[in-house]
Amino acid sequence: MLSEELKICLTKHRLVAVIRSKSPEDALIRAKKAVDAGVQVLEIAWTTPDAANVLKEAVKLPAVVGAGTITTAEQTRAASHVGAEFLVAPNFSDEVARTASTAEIAYVPGVLTPRDVVDARAASLRLLKLFPAATVGLSHLVSLREPFPDVEWIPTGGITWDTAFQWLQGGALAVGMGSALFKADDVTRAIQEIRG
Repeated sequence: MLSEELKICLTKHRLVAVIRSKSPEDALIRAKKAVDAGVQVLEIAWTTPDAANVLKEAVKLPAVVGAGTITTAEQTRAASHVGAEFLVAPNFSDEVARTASTAEIAYVPGVLTPRDVVDARAASLRLLKLFPAATVGLSHLVSLREPFPDVEWIPTGGITWDTAFQWLQGGALAVGMGSALFKADDVTRAIQEIRG
């Protein structure tokens, strides 16, 4: 999946469920639970034990599935090999950007500062993850959007159902949500509402 295809997908679904767990079994349970609730985009964190096999199973679910916390070219190749449709990282890496480009797989690096954004844009990346989003707040996103109007944003890190709508209204293309995902009284309804 290329960046433009991922952008179209996120424009429609507005939410990335970040699946991070201490066991592969629990990660798959969470992934299936998220999809059953209506999530259409999953990110399997590479820090999950046996992440490659978790991702290999997760891509069988009726969702777009990517790999998260990808920080090396080796991880990029491994994730691509088991079917990851996109890659997400907490930082920008020129090495990962080149490897992902060669594999023709979308790469969404994490950025926080204007310098981070400039580095990512120099690699022709325009779909970026603002991370850790809750640490800097919505005003930070608003401030970054002004000098970088060509960037699409996915705030991730500390996003909750109470704040997700604020981020989307503030200009985010989509939000990434991890541990807070299942804390809504009605997760299915919350997911439907976030799509508008």
